[in-house]
Amino acid sequence: MNMILTEESATKMDDILKSASVNDPIVEITYKDNVERYEYMAIFDQLEELELGNKLNDCVFHVFPKGFSFVQNGGFIGLYNEKKEQQEREKRQDQLTQSQIKAAKREPYLITWSVITTISTLVLAWLQFIKG
Repeated sequence: MNMILTEESATKMDDILKSASVNDPIVEITYKDNVERYEYMAIFDQLEELELGNKLNDCVFHVFPKGFSFVQNGGFIGLYNEKKEQQEREKRQDQLTQSQIKAAKREPYLITWSVITTISTLVLAWLQFIKG
């Protein structure tokens, strides 16, 4: 399912599917204004494209059994939350990778510093041994 999904659109799509029942699969929407009307027309088109129902006209939608099953199994909110979680995992993975890159860049300096301190310690120990 390749579609742009916001939390608001996911909620509206789920609400349409949830407001229908097996006994009454028809959902009728009343619009406040033309903006809302066009928004729901686009939602109806998406639901129809996904074969979850059929748009009967600008304000009436017929939900198919597949639509009932889909919303009962998490619906669009479930998909939205999954996608959000996946994006957060990818972000954390990217942060980890960046940290590892920074650590790898510091590693040569740490190795050099370890070699210098080891040599200094050996020289001081040798000088102590010669004195004593």
